[in-house]
Amino acid sequence: MKTQTIVASFIAWWMLANVAYSQGMCIPSALKVRLLQGRVLWKNDLRPMAGMDVELLSFDQSMTRLTRAKTDGSGAFSIARVEPGKYWLRVKNTQIPGLTVEIHLEGKATPRGAKQDYIQFLLSLDPQKYCWGSSVSIVREDHGSPK
Repeated sequence: MKTQTIVASFIAWWMLANVAYSQGMCIPSALKVRLLQGRVLWKNDLRPMAGMDVELLSFDQSMTRLTRAKTDGSGAFSIARVEPGKYWLRVKNTQIPGLTVEIHLEGKATPRGAKQDYIQFLLSLDPQKYCWGSSVSIVREDHGSPK
């Protein structure tokens, strides 16, 4: 009986977290970027997360994987040669829950000398927060702070 109660509590918590995720409460509804590049960090101490899977998915119900990359030792990733448009970008690993964000890839070139924005995923495992406390934002290269 006690095991059933624990399982039911976990399922209820998991459903609430997924409802929050689907309503965009834990991540922005869409990020506009010129390049698919960024970093994946552990939120608690900003430690780089190497070996994370970063997947570019089609922007439809099938969410078909179009390409993928792995983060390097500094947590950095880059996906090149992608046509402008709407996509899903997902960061995942077998050890922690993934995080998916809607991406609007713009076709405009970055002006020469301009600072480049990048995507920053901050991953966490706090079961008392929506999306386990994880978030994603756009960071300007020169300041390192979210826009």
